[in-house]
Amino acid sequence: KRLYGSGAPKKPYLTDAPALVVLFKQVHGVDSDGKRTDNYYVQESCGIATGMFIAALHNVGLATLTSTPMGAGKAIGDLLGRPTYEKVFLLLPVGYPAKDATVPYRDAQSLRKPDTELFISK
Repeated sequence: KRLYGSGAPKKPYLTDAPALVVLFKQVHGVDSDGKRTDNYYVQESCGIATGMFIAALHNVGLATLTSTPMGAGKAIGDLLGRPTYEKVFLLLPVGYPAKDATVPYRDAQSLRKPDTELFISK
C-alpha cells in the first residue's frame, strides 16, 4: 500500500495538501547581457530562507513539512517552466492541520540530554 504499481512511493502529503510550495535554488544567475553570474552560499541561503518561511507559516496556524523532490526535480522544473540554472531545493505541502493530527509527545527527559552528557568537568 506504500507503493504505486510502478514502484514509485506514495506520498499523500504532497497530493492531499491544498497548496504545494516548490522552493528553487538558483545555482548561478544570468545578467542582462546573458552572462553567467556566480551566486554564493546558495544552500545556506535557501536553508535559512526556508526556516523563516516555515516559521511564518506556523505563526499563522498553517502546517507543513519538508520533502525532497525524490529524483523528480528536473521534471518539476520543466513542468513549471523554470530555467536550467534553477534547481528544486525543497517541496513544502502547506495547509491547516487535520482535526485528528497528532504531534509525538516528548517529555522533559527526552527533549534534552543531561548536562553531564554535554559538558566535561575536571
